Amino acid sequence: MAAAQPAPVPNVVSLAPGLTEIIFALGQGGRLLAVTAFCDYPPEARRLEAVGGLLDLNLEKIIALNPELVVAYPEHGERLRLLPPAIRVVEVPHRTLADIFASIEAIAGALGVSRQGSELVGAIRSRLEEIRVSCRRKRPQKFLLVADRNPVQLASIWLVGRGDFFDELLRLAGAVNAYDGALAYPQVSVEAAIALQPAAIIELSSAYEQIGDGAIIDFWSRFPFIRAVKEGRIEIVRENFWLRPGPRLAEIAARLCALARKS
Repeated sequence: MAAAQPAPVPNVVSLAPGLTEIIFALGQGGRLLAVTAFCDYPPEARRLEAVGGLLDLNLEKIIALNPELVVAYPEHGERLRLLPPAIRVVEVPHRTLADIFASIEAIAGALGVSRQGSELVGAIRSRLEEIRVSCRRKRPQKFLLVADRNPVQLASIWLVGRGDFFDELLRLAGAVNAYDGALAYPQVSVEAAIALQPAAIIELSSAYEQIGDGAIIDFWSRFPFIRAVKEGRIEIVRENFWLRPGPRLAEIAARLCALARKS
């Protein structure tokens, strides 16, 4: 009988939910010492110690944990320069699909499991290609992607714009972004949103801002001349991973594909 493998020594801190998901998807969740307060998947992540939020990090706590490795985004970089030199920091990009694949490879390399990284990227790419082929459309529909809004003044809207992985997933799933400007996350007026005449509206803001479904539906029902409203195609997304650059990209793309097929 083969000897049981020893449990991995926890020596890694993850500073974002997407990064935590990548580490678990690589089979290395047992090496995590701590994560952020927003790291909620898989369920095991919730049992780990938290070192603050996404940007309000507790550096003293990180230093006290004495990790060998901290995995972070470029947005964390300035603060992490205050960590002792003995703590290795790996910063990975996360804006585009190419960024996310590169980040998986980089994290896998830092953890000494490069093969698992390549396999994970290959599996995600393969599934995305299957979705792309099955969802191809001659006339892609326009989707309006509401990333955030003021929870009090609901008319203050931020959209998912261009150059974002979510925009790429939308095109892959047989739709197009109703917003055709150059900004990544533009703030627009309701009038501007109406002028885009989307075939569907995907509400991602409700989960982040704790806005009730009724409030969202009541808001859009004031504009029955929008195609998406007239056809009842307002999708309220409660799962918080939809804007999370992690290994569940194909799950998001599949859901977008299903929405595009409703026409």
